[in-house]
Amino acid sequence: MPMRSLAGRLFANRPIRRSIALSFELLFVIPAAALAIALAWRAVDDSRQQLEARMADNAQAVARATEDFLSRHHQSVELLATNLSDGNWDGRRVQNLLDRHMAAFDGLLSALVADRDGVITFVAVADRIRERTPEMDRLIGDSVADRDYFTSVRATGQSFVSDAFEGRGIGNDWLVAMSAPIEAGGAFAGIAEVSLDLSGMAEIWEAHRRIDGEDLAIVDQRGQFVFSTLPAHGDVGWLGAVLAGGGEVGVGEAGIPQADGGRVDHLLASHRLDNGWHAVITLPSSHLHAVVWDEIERVALFLAMVVVVSGIAARVVSRRITEPLEQLKRHVQAFRIASDWQPIDPTSYPPAEVAEVVEGFNEVATRLKSSVTELRQVNAQESRLRHQLEHVVNDREAEIERRTEELKERSDELARAVDAAMAADQAKSEFLANMSHEMRSPLTAVIGFTESILEESDPPPEVAERLEIVLSNSRHLLQLIGDVLDLSKIEAGELELEWQNVALAPMVAEFCAGQRALASARGLYFELDAELPLPRRVRADVTRLRQIMFNLVSNALKFTAAGGVTIRLDYDRDAQMLRCAVRDTGIGIPPESLGRIFERFQQADSSVTRRYGGTGLGLVISRQLAEAMGGTLTVSSQVGEGSTFELSLPVAAGAGAEAWITDAAEFQVQPRAGSRVRTPARRSGRVLVVDDSPHNLKLVSIYLERMGVTAETAANGREAVEAVLADPPDLVLMDMHMPVMGGEEATRRIRAQCPRRVPIVALTADVVADHGSQHRAAGCDDVLAKPIDQARFEEVVLRFLDAAAGGAAPAAPDRRAFVSSLEDRLRTLQAAATRGEAEPLRAGLQELERVAGSHGMKPLVRAATRTLAGLDREDPGDGLAELLADLERQAALAQRALALAG
Repeated sequence: MPMRSLAGRLFANRPIRRSIALSFELLFVIPAAALAIALAWRAVDDSRQQLEARMADNAQAVARATEDFLSRHHQSVELLATNLSDGNWDGRRVQNLLDRHMAAFDGLLSALVADRDGVITFVAVADRIRERTPEMDRLIGDSVADRDYFTSVRATGQSFVSDAFEGRGIGNDWLVAMSAPIEAGGAFAGIAEVSLDLSGMAEIWEAHRRIDGEDLAIVDQRGQFVFSTLPAHGDVGWLGAVLAGGGEVGVGEAGIPQADGGRVDHLLASHRLDNGWHAVITLPSSHLHAVVWDEIERVALFLAMVVVVSGIAARVVSRRITEPLEQLKRHVQAFRIASDWQPIDPTSYPPAEVAEVVEGFNEVATRLKSSVTELRQVNAQESRLRHQLEHVVNDREAEIERRTEELKERSDELARAVDAAMAADQAKSEFLANMSHEMRSPLTAVIGFTESILEESDPPPEVAERLEIVLSNSRHLLQLIGDVLDLSKIEAGELELEWQNVALAPMVAEFCAGQRALASARGLYFELDAELPLPRRVRADVTRLRQIMFNLVSNALKFTAAGGVTIRLDYDRDAQMLRCAVRDTGIGIPPESLGRIFERFQQADSSVTRRYGGTGLGLVISRQLAEAMGGTLTVSSQVGEGSTFELSLPVAAGAGAEAWITDAAEFQVQPRAGSRVRTPARRSGRVLVVDDSPHNLKLVSIYLERMGVTAETAANGREAVEAVLADPPDLVLMDMHMPVMGGEEATRRIRAQCPRRVPIVALTADVVADHGSQHRAAGCDDVLAKPIDQARFEEVVLRFLDAAAGGAAPAAPDRRAFVSSLEDRLRTLQAAATRGEAEPLRAGLQELERVAGSHGMKPLVRAATRTLAGLDREDPGDGLAELLADLERQAALAQRALALAG
């Protein structure tokens, strides 16, 4: 792509003759340039190699000459010591030997003889040294016993050659000390020593230099310069290029320090001597650069010639190729669509390709002329059709505008209808909620006073029976209210399930105990047939599960006159389904009526409704609740033999033997018998009861007085605020719907104005789930529903009174404290999951579910419920980690919501 783009830019908008010429030139110039550069590069490389080879040969020759220079003087001192080993140490004789030796070897600076104790006895020096240091003759009598050249010879009996050193007593020249042993009768008698001046190596260099500009540097094994012809050389660091390998021969390039502080690049060649010294030849790199420039000049001259020759050739060739094309171009430019146009003669264009182009142009021109004629005809027809189309379009636009206006009117009507339907639905919801509240409030008094009479004393049997009838019908009315509200929630899609981890056996046993008593009262049997093993725990909304079972058993008892009802439980391991079948021996259902019994307000037929009563909502609600929990509710029946309703729920059984019920005794719970008289626990304290219903005030006061608690009353929220601010009680039981001032407003004012935190429990007939969290948000510590369950009532009152008596905070956990503890709770859950500890993890999730539910934090409750369901699967796998992550997200949202709320 880059090459194609470059070619496009290079030849764009150029005449073909120029393009051909340019292509021809490039075809010659580029290869020629590449060849010339390659040859020049090869020549430069060859020149460098030849130069380095010459320098390496020269370094070897200098190294050999230097070794000869050192060896010759070493042999001379050994000869001197041999001549003195005859035992004749006559002073004149010895002095003459030293003087003749100095004269014979002009590279020596001094020579001396020392006795066996290292005392100098004779000295001879070169004339140039004597002139500079006449005191050298005074060295006679000095001791050299501590010098290397004496101690080494005396210790080994062998001759000695020192490292190079800078002279001190005889100038600052670089010297080498050489000594040999003098023997007398085979015993050590002393030494003969000479000092060799290394500056004499300059003569060796002058004899071996081959290239102008070369310099020599001699470096000893310690990295010191012992001889150099360089004007300046600095330290030996730059020699690393040829000395680092440690080989005998080395070549390289380095920058040599100069006197002005700069560096000049040099070529280097070295050769190692036998004693470890290196002879290094240097040559400035500029010598090689001159060779490079010579090659560049030759290449430039060659390229210039190629360009000139190729340019001339390109223009000649391109002219011969393009001349026919240019003639054709002139003919084409002169072409006009006219009736008198004539085709071009192709024989007037010699190249075959150009003749073919001419023939093609003639054909295209002929077609073009014909097409233009047809186009003019088509344009005329198109103009006529366009005018016709404009008339049609104008008519259609008017029709569209009219229909658009009609559609807008219908849309407005539909929007008004939707608004009316939504308003009606909202009104229906408000009506149902108000109806429920208005009916549950008086039912509170009816049920409460009836239970109170039955529990406080043992009335005569006929009175107790009538009271039980009142109680049963009141509860039935309460159930009908609940059915209507459930149906309304289901239709609105607002039904929310509260999933819990339910212990199956206790829940079924408790339910069966209550139903067995009802069946016995009607003269019917009631049996539980549990096909073991069964899962010990199931994941379900326990309230809705009881509601389904209650509806099914109630229907069975209602339509059974003789015989009884049997509940059969079994578990399908393959499908992981728990099945609960309620079978009766009642009247049965005709086949044609089976499809209607799960429709709203429908029963088998009208005669059944007249004979047995009922609203026809129980089975509808039960099936929809079953489907909401992921299950099914089906029916099978035979007229005159009875019916069987089967509830199937998905249940993932846990692993291990402890996860299964294997003993039927766990389901054997007998119904309670005997007196209904209850003796509640007694406490002391003051409780303010706030309610606009005098009957409910009376009922709650009775409950409190039975517990030994002093009951004070207020008829509305304003009276409650005044009473609490005047004398704070131990507990406030606050109705939420009251005239003058409602319960939520009163609670907020008490929280804002009362210096002491008085526990407040909401008494409400509201059945909407969100109202509980709404009451807590207003400041309530707990919620009690109407009609009042006495056991729950006593538990709540005792909890707050006990806390007040002990000076502790209410037992119900504070919402802010609970949210603050979420991080620690989640950390504990994650640790249990990581260690694979299922039971601690299940217990922690259940506690989190319970406490979050008490605060109305539904998203967190649902997340905990889903996690518990995942834990109950046989192989939780990665799904459990995802559920725990979702639980953490919901906890984080709860923390942010609390922070925003301040």
